[in-house]
Amino acid sequence: MSVEWFDLAQRLYAAETGRPVARLAHTTFIPSASALAVRATVRGGSVSVSAAAFGGREETACDEAGLALLARLGGTLAADTPAMLLTDDGGTIPALVGLARTHAHHSDPNISGSAAMVGWWADRADHPGTTAAVNLPAASSARYVLGVVPEAQRSARVWRTWLQIADESVAGMHEWARAIGEDDAYSFSRAQSALVDGHDWSRPDNTASAAMGLRSRCDAADVMSSALLDDPMWRERALHTGHVAVGVASMTPPPKAHVGGVGRCR
Repeated sequence: MSVEWFDLAQRLYAAETGRPVARLAHTTFIPSASALAVRATVRGGSVSVSAAAFGGREETACDEAGLALLARLGGTLAADTPAMLLTDDGGTIPALVGLARTHAHHSDPNISGSAAMVGWWADRADHPGTTAAVNLPAASSARYVLGVVPEAQRSARVWRTWLQIADESVAGMHEWARAIGEDDAYSFSRAQSALVDGHDWSRPDNTASAAMGLRSRCDAADVMSSALLDDPMWRERALHTGHVAVGVASMTPPPKAHVGGVGRCR
């Protein structure tokens, strides 16, 4: 049996029972009080930012006021601890990055610090297994299988239906929130130090930095693959390679034991 058939069986079982089926035996997330749920959309020449801290209500602001909103809620490199970014779509991070580049050198340190934080979120989003920036549908797909076609699992609305989450606002994303990752905390402290030292995150990396960034992303992918194989359910899935052994089976008698004579020395 191949992994494709294994996945199909899980998907059919989920459809039959009407409940998500676990891909992994162990959850990859724990609740994070520092998480920020954010949606950003580009409308014309303006970027609208809606955000909610853990336990807070949804707030909305546009353009540089949107960055100021993120900073006030803890989304800044000036914070003591890194805020985890929660999103439920694929457009939020690109919209935030565009906004952040526009205001990367803003005179208000709250806005420039928030812009730098967006740059860090975007960088960490390229590291598999990170929880600095979490796309909730993608993270949920890594944990569960739904009884729908695979493409439908990219939809936040589909996940809310299956997980029985009634709150479709930004604040409702916190019902999804879980976190892992000491690596993100280390990276956050390095980003803070670089900002204090005058590093311009908005400029393209030099050759050395680009090479180190590529290595960091590749290492993260390898570590994530290795960590998944430690999960018994994922390992069970990985055993189904679909390979077929070709050969001829035959019954052969066991070999006869050779009994040699014992010589006597005179």
